[in-house]
Amino acid sequence: MSSFSTIACYAALSSCSRENILHAYARMIVALIQSMRYKTCDIYTLCKDFENYYGFSVPYHPMQIIVSTCINSGFLTYNSSIHQFIPDYTHIDQEDFMDIVKKTEQKHREILSRFKDFLQQMYKIYCSDEDVDDKILAFIERYGIKTKVDRRILRDVKDDYLFAAFLVHCEETGQSDILDYLNDYTVGLALSEVFACCESPQSYTAKNACVYLDTSLLFRLFGIDSSNRSDSYVSFIRNMQKLGMHVKVYDHTVNEMVGIIESSKPWINNPCYDATLSSEATYYFVSNQWNVDEIDEFSCNVRTRLKENFNIEIDNMPYPKVEDINTPTEEKIKAMIVSEYKESNPDIQIDDMDHSINQDAKSIFFTQYKNNSV
Repeated sequence: MSSFSTIACYAALSSCSRENILHAYARMIVALIQSMRYKTCDIYTLCKDFENYYGFSVPYHPMQIIVSTCINSGFLTYNSSIHQFIPDYTHIDQEDFMDIVKKTEQKHREILSRFKDFLQQMYKIYCSDEDVDDKILAFIERYGIKTKVDRRILRDVKDDYLFAAFLVHCEETGQSDILDYLNDYTVGLALSEVFACCESPQSYTAKNACVYLDTSLLFRLFGIDSSNRSDSYVSFIRNMQKLGMHVKVYDHTVNEMVGIIESSKPWINNPCYDATLSSEATYYFVSNQWNVDEIDEFSCNVRTRLKENFNIEIDNMPYPKVEDINTPTEEKIKAMIVSEYKESNPDIQIDDMDHSINQDAKSIFFTQYKNNSV
């Protein structure tokens, strides 16, 4: 993790003290756009350029959320006809984020210089900026947060961490700005690690959680959709598994996916094909000139590929006994889904969505039953 990324993260967080972390990252995206002067951009471009600019990566799906914050703040608009984001430089160029970063970086260089002088005078140790930076990071990663609460730690570890000895010296000589900077820099380091996943998986709060995928996500995982972003969804699944989550899918969800795939076959080489009447999967197969044999092979291999390619467990959960059910029934959940659909769109044709609603209701019912939650 480069010191610049830490400094930028701290600058972002400190300048958004009254808002949340998304606004901090939004400011970093705005600074990136200022630098690149995009005419248009997309999520992939922002992910790639963000890593090059700041030195650490933000995955595709978190970047989507951050960009949504940029849109809500007026920095970007989305053009659905070209699937691109358009910067509003009238708004963007009013941002002073990089000025804050430059001031923070200048302060960081000053700290490095003062620490180097301390090492030379007290220990006759001569270090490069990189070596000194490593010593600072090593101390912060081990004791940074703790020293915000208990300054005595500095004296306890000053023989093991020379940066701690330097901070004791600063405290004794009244150099409070160095101590304040330690707190600020520690916050920046913590923020920079949010998406970098630097902590041990054993400490993740999501470890051992079960995550069930729905049909639409399965299609996107296999790249069967109009935007074909399968690599992003594969990364999404891998990241969840890296965090210790168990990624699963209900057996009936796989059956629903297979049913949708099978329903595509009558449209293959059909002169009456109408894209407005077909599913997105059918549109994909027709547009990419799949034949029926290829669709059959894909359909037959869905379960095997979920297990072997993605390490996704298929949960063939038996239907609970009536006497064991302490949560809303599947029928009640279905009624709630239908009510929500009708409220949001009074003209919706519920009969056309009956199968999909049934599957959704069953998935929600199974999940609530597992959690024993209302």
